[in-house]
Amino acid sequence: MYEVSQGFRTAMEAGAIQHIKGVLTLTSGVEITLNDDTILGEPDIESQCVENREVFNFGGLYAGKLSITLILSLHTDVVVGGTISLDFSVEGYQSGANEEWVPLGVWDVKKADRQNENILSVEAMDRIDRLNYPMDADTSSPITMAKAMQRITELTGVEFAQDIDDLQAFIDYPNLSINGYGFGYAKTCRDEVRMISQIIGGFAFANREGQIEFRQFGNYYTSGSSRVYYSVLTIPATKRFSAKLSEYGFRVHSVTYTNDYGLSATAVLNPDGAVMGDLGYSKNRYIWNNNRDGYAQAQMLEYLESVDVALEKLIWVPGRIEWCGDPTLDLGDQVLLTGAVAGEQRPLIITDMTWCFRGRQTLGSAGAGTATTSGGGSSSSGTSSSASINITNNVTLTINTVELTPYVGEVFASERTVADGRFSCKGQTTAFIDVTMILLGTEDATLAAAVHLNQIAQTVRPKITLHDGEYQTLHFTVPVVVPGGKNSVAVVLAGACEVVDVQAYVWGQELTAEAPDPTHESDYTYTISSSQATVTGYLGSSLSPKIPSYFEGAPTVIIGSESFTESEIQSVYIPDGVTRIE
Repeated sequence: MYEVSQGFRTAMEAGAIQHIKGVLTLTSGVEITLNDDTILGEPDIESQCVENREVFNFGGLYAGKLSITLILSLHTDVVVGGTISLDFSVEGYQSGANEEWVPLGVWDVKKADRQNENILSVEAMDRIDRLNYPMDADTSSPITMAKAMQRITELTGVEFAQDIDDLQAFIDYPNLSINGYGFGYAKTCRDEVRMISQIIGGFAFANREGQIEFRQFGNYYTSGSSRVYYSVLTIPATKRFSAKLSEYGFRVHSVTYTNDYGLSATAVLNPDGAVMGDLGYSKNRYIWNNNRDGYAQAQMLEYLESVDVALEKLIWVPGRIEWCGDPTLDLGDQVLLTGAVAGEQRPLIITDMTWCFRGRQTLGSAGAGTATTSGGGSSSSGTSSSASINITNNVTLTINTVELTPYVGEVFASERTVADGRFSCKGQTTAFIDVTMILLGTEDATLAAAVHLNQIAQTVRPKITLHDGEYQTLHFTVPVVVPGGKNSVAVVLAGACEVVDVQAYVWGQELTAEAPDPTHESDYTYTISSSQATVTGYLGSSLSPKIPSYFEGAPTVIIGSESFTESEIQSVYIPDGVTRIE
């Protein structure tokens, strides 16, 4: 987990405005500065296992992908083949004495599509993608691990975050030297890196600086009779959009290795426990490899027993959660989930994640396969395993999301509703209202947003300064305590601008969306002019009416300024086609 100050974390968790900056380096070497003015919408970063994202195993490689839309008029030929680096910050910490930025990563641009004259959609991959480069032809001389790592850097330009001494520190076993050797290279750089990550009982990924980094999956230590998890973050149920997790915790039972000659050895790490699994892999040239049955199996067992430091205390919960997000999390980090089952805390080891910036983040912890081990061993990808886990018993927790109805278009000096809706809950609960708006300035102005719960304005009122012709994204999250029964929520905005897009949600436990009540034209007073209807008053009894799209066949175009001043409505559905709210 990337370390930030407590002030930075507090601001981030309170929903402070998010900022992204970066550098696009073109194929010519020219550097283009990226910031909130040139990054449009919500960039996505995704990291997942190259071998099999659904199966947990050591020896995996985790590749990252960036999708980003830029306000850029450059030709695509000079962009593809370049690189992008990005950094993240929040309002109040991106400039001045409090300047604090979180590096997000380095990616190679693979694709660029022109959307219009000024908009470019870009897709890029991190440095793991470079490892598909072929290694040199086989040689009869010994190839040490250090030499292989040096050759990978020479071929791909990718550096390693650790050296041999750093990797040796992963192995707490006196007879195993990490700098083992074999005769000949693997077919690709990726195969070499995969074998090294298997040796340490961990995995490999491209870190925030673009280096290949090896890491073990951490878990817990014992303190007396208690189990204490190595967790970097605790995520309560009230903070989650949704969660789909296994009902039980799983642990590694044993590890099986099969060499080139079909000889297998199995080290049992946890002989007890109700829900366990076996991990298997094959053909790693850094493990002593010959066809003399007894000696080869003894050597393989010696290695397998050395990996128990990484695996013997490994317990994890397969599944996925969505929540408000945290850019400081890394692959291999472990978070604790509270309020899952009967209040217990359960460890989720991050084996893949996706983040839509200024929006949600999805964290995943992979399950285990149900393949069987044959005499020929498992696949070289390291994803086959002896069958003792079958993850099919999943439960969906009652963390629900209600999407609010968005209203795009112009906003003026007075407040205008840009999103609203209704929801109900069984009893009093804490909910979160998450709002993301893409705004276009129509003049230099300061905009102020607010959230109204049951017609009561909440204290959080985010503000943003927007210049004429400038695009910016306003994102904020407002925690609220909502009573049981039916509730209404509205998001309002004041200030000269155009709302290009709105995404607004209410999420919490036991929430259910409430649809607006259809109403008839007889529930309203209205006028018709030039074949267009203007609503001037409301006579109905519904507290959440849906305004008809037509009055006497004329489309509803205008909502008058006093249409609902004499009513007690909590929310109103405005149909498509309305161009002005006075």
